[in-house]
Amino acid sequence: MKYINFNKISLVLLVVFLSSCSGFLDKKPLGQLTSDNFFETEEQAVWATNAIYNQLRDWDVSVFSTIGLTDIISDDADKGSTPTDASFLSELDNFTFDAENIAFGGVWRGHFRGIYRANIVIDRIPEIEMDEGLKARLLGEARFLRAFF
Repeated sequence: MKYINFNKISLVLLVVFLSSCSGFLDKKPLGQLTSDNFFETEEQAVWATNAIYNQLRDWDVSVFSTIGLTDIISDDADKGSTPTDASFLSELDNFTFDAENIAFGGVWRGHFRGIYRANIVIDRIPEIEMDEGLKARLLGEARFLRAFF
């Protein structure tokens, strides 16, 4: 009998405990920038545009994958090192690659991250109340960088 009462009490406490947390869990994050609260100021518009430029320094845009698909494949550079070090570059150097080579995915991923960032800036900056000259400049930079990627 004690076991049945213990189970009933435990079940009631569990239901009460779990149902009382919804208000606590449904709060919006405080002190964090989200896509809903980011594009509100002129300064944030500049930050977002700078984030597009930051993608130009990304590993997938400016390092091994890009070097492999541009310089190594055209014999302007050699892969060097040992055959097992960055073997995907050896495939490019020897023209034994196929569409599964990770260099293609890396370059695609890096460039489309830049395009994605530019599209967000182009979409969200017109909603911000700010100096029209600066707004036009930032939108122009974003459009140029989207085309560049």
